[in-house]
Amino acid sequence: MFKRLSESLDKAASALHADEGLRRGRLLFSWLEAVGPGLARQVAPAEIRGDTLELVCSGPLWAQEVLLHQKEILARLNPLLEGTPLRRLHCRPGRFHPVEPSPTPTNEEPYPWESVILDPGAMERIEKAVAEVQEPTLAERLRRLLVQLERRRQVAFAQGAIACGACGTPTRRSPCRTCRREARALRRRRIEQRLAREPWLTGPDLAAEFPDLHPAEFLTIRTSLRSRLEQDIWAMIRALPAGSSLPDGLRSRMIELVMLSTGIPAHRLDARHVRHALCPTLARAYLDDQACGPWDGKPARRPKNRTQPVSEDYQARKPSSPAESSSSSVSRGSHLNRCRPEGEPG
Repeated sequence: MFKRLSESLDKAASALHADEGLRRGRLLFSWLEAVGPGLARQVAPAEIRGDTLELVCSGPLWAQEVLLHQKEILARLNPLLEGTPLRRLHCRPGRFHPVEPSPTPTNEEPYPWESVILDPGAMERIEKAVAEVQEPTLAERLRRLLVQLERRRQVAFAQGAIACGACGTPTRRSPCRTCRREARALRRRRIEQRLAREPWLTGPDLAAEFPDLHPAEFLTIRTSLRSRLEQDIWAMIRALPAGSSLPDGLRSRMIELVMLSTGIPAHRLDARHVRHALCPTLARAYLDDQACGPWDGKPARRPKNRTQPVSEDYQARKPSSPAESSSSSVSRGSHLNRCRPEGEPG
């Protein structure tokens, strides 16, 4: 009975604890095959979020190039990937290591590791990993690959390399380049999670927890979070009928965007900050508590001049303590009455 090659590879990768690397490699080389080496040198895939592929590009011009040919790229990329088909491409600027096609060998000389004889302990580990693969041809290819990798490790150590303290890969300095890159990515995710929990934090606030945080890095992370928040807000508000009230979850997301943009906590916000941080259309929708209709080409009306605090939405979704979680919800009517100037009819 025949089995799919991907299933056997998944089992072998799981035995070697290389699942994440295998998925990452599939995405990288599928992207290279879909867009070609020219575009792959300027734009690289970062991660998949639902039906959206997050991309890192070297500049805004390449982001425009990707969005211009989005349909053609998705049509070539989806058949190469497994799982949910992708529907959107989202680009953000950043640094990355471009995917290059494998070079063609130009000489016939044997590699220095081909004559290395492995010790019984190394061969036992390799055979234990290969035993998980049922298909004989694939098992033999995997065995040759693992033997070659182990030989190259031993040659690298003999030439003066040291073992990476995190993954054991031969390197000139520890940690290796891959581990340093993963550590930077993990640190960035921690900063993003910190800002997602407390979006009013500023660069100096986070510098106490992350001492080597550079102001430019903080601005890049905050801009990325703002872009994601704005996309979520617009996707939610466009799904509402024109003139309908905004749900609490949407109003809370809008307040998070205001705090992220101004660096002011929820209890100190008022309508001035909403108008400053949001575009006129979103500010009007929030302050009037009405979903905006389809864009008709007319300029957005200036929101009403409200000066009362608007922090109740954020506090309603994020109670100050677990004991208050059942009683911290604020009704929409009471919120509107607090935000309505005196003398204005209800």
